[in-house]
Amino acid sequence: MLGISLYLGNLAIAHALAAMPHLREETTLALLILLGGAIYAVVVLLLLGRNWPHNLLKSVGASADRALPPKRSPIPSDQGGSLHCNPRDAG
Repeated sequence: MLGISLYLGNLAIAHALAAMPHLREETTLALLILLGGAIYAVVVLLLLGRNWPHNLLKSVGASADRALPPKRSPIPSDQGGSLHCNPRDAG
């Protein structure tokens, strides 16, 4: 979609700027950058909705107030862990 728009935009801009004696290519490039940015922004807003920028920038402080669950110990216990110490190997 963006590629087709830029291709057709290039044809229209090149035709409109055909009589320009200097900086024609640079002006065409600048106008194509603006056109591509505008089309990209419209497509993003259409796909993600109008509230997308607001939802992206809203505060997340309320969700960080919740307490975390306690961490489990990384050392296996003797009550069912698969690693058991052999008392003969301790010495």
